[in-house]
Amino acid sequence: MGKGKLILICQSGGKFLKDDDGTMTYTGGEAEAIDINHETSFDDFKLKMAKLLNLDYSSLSLKYFLPGNRRTLITMKQEKDMKRMYDFHLSSVTAEVFITGQEGFKSEPVVSPANRSNNIAVGTETTDVGYENVANVPIQVATETPEENSLVDVHLRTRKVAPRITSEYSDLIDIPVTISDNPALAAKSTSRKSKKKGKKSLVSNNSKLTPKSSKESFIGTKSSSPMSLSVVCGVTTSSPKSASKRRCVMEEPSILLQDENGGDTRRRSLRNRGEIRKPVIETDDDDEYVNSGEDNADDGDEDDADDADDDDVDDDKDYVQDIETYYPETEDLDSEREVNYSISDANDGSVESLVASWKRCITGVGQGFESVVEFRDALQKYAVACRFGYRLRKNESNRACGVCLVGGCPWKIYASWVPSESVFRIKKFNRRHTCAGESWKSAHPKKNWVVSIIKERLQENPNQKTKNIAESIFQDFGIELSYCTIRRGIDEAKGGLNTSFKESYKHLPHFVNKVIETNPGSMVDLVVGEDRRFQRLFLSFKSCIQGFQTGCRPLLFLDAIPFKSRYHEVLLIASALDGDDGVLPVAFALVDMETDETWRWFLEQLKVAVPSLRALTFVSDREKGLETSVLEIFENAHHGYSIHYLMEDFMRSLRGPFLGDGKPSLSYYLLAAARADRLDGFKVYTEQIKRVSPRAYDWVMQIEPKHWASALFQGEPYSHITSDVGEIYSKWIEEIQETSIVQKLIAFLSKIVELVNSSQVKSKEWFSQLVPSKEENLVEECKKANMLKVFFCSDTLFEVHDGSVQLVDVRNQTCSCFGWKPTGLPCQHAIAVLNTKGRNVYDYCSNFLTVESYRSTYSEPLGTVAIELALMENEGSNKEEDEQVLPPLFSRVQGVEKRIKDRKRGRSVCCTKCGGVGHNKATCKEDLTISS
Repeated sequence: MGKGKLILICQSGGKFLKDDDGTMTYTGGEAEAIDINHETSFDDFKLKMAKLLNLDYSSLSLKYFLPGNRRTLITMKQEKDMKRMYDFHLSSVTAEVFITGQEGFKSEPVVSPANRSNNIAVGTETTDVGYENVANVPIQVATETPEENSLVDVHLRTRKVAPRITSEYSDLIDIPVTISDNPALAAKSTSRKSKKKGKKSLVSNNSKLTPKSSKESFIGTKSSSPMSLSVVCGVTTSSPKSASKRRCVMEEPSILLQDENGGDTRRRSLRNRGEIRKPVIETDDDDEYVNSGEDNADDGDEDDADDADDDDVDDDKDYVQDIETYYPETEDLDSEREVNYSISDANDGSVESLVASWKRCITGVGQGFESVVEFRDALQKYAVACRFGYRLRKNESNRACGVCLVGGCPWKIYASWVPSESVFRIKKFNRRHTCAGESWKSAHPKKNWVVSIIKERLQENPNQKTKNIAESIFQDFGIELSYCTIRRGIDEAKGGLNTSFKESYKHLPHFVNKVIETNPGSMVDLVVGEDRRFQRLFLSFKSCIQGFQTGCRPLLFLDAIPFKSRYHEVLLIASALDGDDGVLPVAFALVDMETDETWRWFLEQLKVAVPSLRALTFVSDREKGLETSVLEIFENAHHGYSIHYLMEDFMRSLRGPFLGDGKPSLSYYLLAAARADRLDGFKVYTEQIKRVSPRAYDWVMQIEPKHWASALFQGEPYSHITSDVGEIYSKWIEEIQETSIVQKLIAFLSKIVELVNSSQVKSKEWFSQLVPSKEENLVEECKKANMLKVFFCSDTLFEVHDGSVQLVDVRNQTCSCFGWKPTGLPCQHAIAVLNTKGRNVYDYCSNFLTVESYRSTYSEPLGTVAIELALMENEGSNKEEDEQVLPPLFSRVQGVEKRIKDRKRGRSVCCTKCGGVGHNKATCKEDLTISS
């Protein structure tokens, strides 16, 4: 881990501007430079920036960009976020941090130097609790009354350590304490100390600290005045039996304040002020005793074991619980964990506020719930917020008892049903933990809670991955769940959404109307069976049809893509390629299953939507067998096999032995044969395949080369396109696969709208004659053409020498290197010939590669199909029942049927020893027969 400094350029007061490419720039405001390292405290940095920029500390928001990414802002909310930001910028010298917040820095009275005479001054020698060299160090506490100022000596068992100086404050801490003149306070404290015989008093005359059996102990004082003032330090001991092996660890200091009228108290954490592990002043108050069995006469329904556990709680622990009762929100098991809890509005949407509100789910004895289910849910949230683990020892409909996961820890809660009040009420609650956070390490949240959290995540973003959900839960709640747990939770959460998946089909008619309304002239056709079940939906945008007819080659790619729906629908889609080789969806259909009948219906709808006088060329997977349907429906059309799928089938079917150049050379020879313009070139490369593998040659000749070889194919050349055209749609569906049918369609159409509109905006920035990618290719070919030699054969036929001899036909725009006719862009050999003849190279480029054609492809913008489902439900609720659409009948996937059939068929076991069938060599009896 790097230990160097990182300079933070902290900017505030400006605003973000979003560029066309999605990146953001920050303008205006002011900037400050501050250096940090890996040890810098987030609270110190946040407080310093609040002072420096005069902003309210509680409203401060800090964000930054990741290196190389200025599209997404990352928020810093806690210590670990700042550590991550530092680690992300290890290789950087500077980093930008953007700060926002409400104006006006509010200083806290905890660090205010005013009225020093009424406060406690801690000198340069830091008081700490240690293992050795324990001495009694007096701390003077000044109490001011109208009559006199008296000093009370409070002795702590401490050890001397080096002075601890913070960057913000000196080691003099002024803590204002308001002391109530309450005569009943001392009597209340005295009655607690003498409550049980044989127990040592927590508050003694000499105020010595006496740790007892893994329980927090407190140091108190007495004064002659009727007011009671206490210095309180939480201490944990690791050895309750041996006094010689005491290991005392200071917990986080806090201040308890009480108003003069004996009102409610509040606790403030000093950790947020930069002062950690310092002695704390608490005012003793007249509070209610929490866990006494005397106040709970109706607890007799709890078993004897539970009562025995309660008896183990001594007076000292009871006194601790009594003090802690009023401050459940400050309870923290981990003394090293930051406590920055404030009572704020939990509806502000932040996870921090939500978790903070969970700390108030359990308030103490007397709290009521409607049922045991509500109690369990509140207890689970409370445990997550306070970071501890528990188990329900009693978990019944009329009572529940929870204990800490760590044995020996006194934390316990008991609640039961009160018939007279019809409420499920907490009757006993010991909130004290002595496990030091160990229970949180082995805590396992309840299934219902995990499912509820995952369901919220999926509602915000249905496309979240399992890994991302696990990371977000760990970041927000500190709970590390396994992949299987998250996966099961996702399945459970989605199970509750089954109804919405089914109900979404009834909104399809309304969806169709909205598409037509937002995109006039588009073709939409919804087909429903007699039983009102969904069968097919065809959709083709008018702007896409016009773009294909005016700016694209007469070439359409047919693909079938699984829609990844609960009912296994399939997306049939026809795509064209623009001048920049980008995909343009011309039409698509959602069908209940992929069959010859549905493909034929789709092609019939496509012919109506795309009336074209040009001879169209269709390209599809050879195994789909669409040739007959295409040629019957479209006159003068051509049908070819996809080179991408052809190469996959070829490599999958290869079987040895392989000779000559070996198996890797076969894919090159097949692609070269497909791109060869002349028949003799095609034969040359197929003969190369035959030399390597006669079986591969036979396979190539059996798949009808007239449907894929350029030398034999009569339609539009396409052999240069070896990529999967439908891959982009598969990625879109992958992102939206967990949504309902209407949500998927809306998201899918939104992707198309985004693609069309972004291409339209992008083309306005082009000023070249060809699209940028083709322009770059042409420039590279021109550079190569300068080194070539051209020889005339005739007026239109030329030989070009580049180490080998290439034949260029200017009239037919072909070259023996296969680089001109398929792509529509002159190759280096053709450019050399054109330069020799003094011709303009751009005149021999395909018109479909020009910027003008590209702009005409996307000249018509698409209307946004942003349909709110709530609005659709309201409008669709008035429809008659006969207009509702039901989901298709569930059909088993073909691959599943095949696996089941193969499993039922089974296979015969063959013995490798005797060659017999029905047994193996382990059970073979051949040896026994021979020996006998």
